[in-house]
Amino acid sequence: MQVPNRNAETQDGGTQHGGLQDGGTQGSGRREGWNDKGWKHDDWDDVPDHNDAFGRPPVPPAPPPTPEQLAEFDRHSARMLVRTILVQLAVTVLVPVLAWMVAGRMAGVSALVGAAACTIPNALFALRLLFGIFRPRRTSSITFFLGEFIKLVSTGVLLGLAAKLGQDVLVWPAVFVGLVVALKSHYGLLLFKDS
Repeated sequence: MQVPNRNAETQDGGTQHGGLQDGGTQGSGRREGWNDKGWKHDDWDDVPDHNDAFGRPPVPPAPPPTPEQLAEFDRHSARMLVRTILVQLAVTVLVPVLAWMVAGRMAGVSALVGAAACTIPNALFALRLLFGIFRPRRTSSITFFLGEFIKLVSTGVLLGLAAKLGQDVLVWPAVFVGLVVALKSHYGLLLFKDS
């Protein structure tokens, strides 16, 4: 049995690729809506005209914020950072107390280790951001991402130290619960009305 060549030339000089013909002359058998390279043609209109946005006029760009608006934004950002730190610190204290009450002293210590591995780098990073808000010169986004990277590495290092130093005494499910609850503590900000 002979297998047909999927890239065989057609009668008019074009090439057929898996059932799709292209590049031929008249009567090449191209399917409607496909161009010479086998790509589907679309009717996207890139020319701006009165038909854009359903006939509505374009939206003008937003005016730049005033210094008063920037100051209010900075105050709101600072409030949110402080609340985030406080909520995470409260969770870092609450979860070990609950673990201690439910599963004993070592579970409480283990939950504290897990929560602190997340809370300490987060608090230091948030304080750095808080001090950066009120500096006269703004920090760049690269600084933010570098700080975020250092925070994640610090969390990993703290968990690694906990694993190395407390491998025989830590209750690992409690460490995991403390870590996860501290990571998700920002949902506690929903308790505040203006968050």
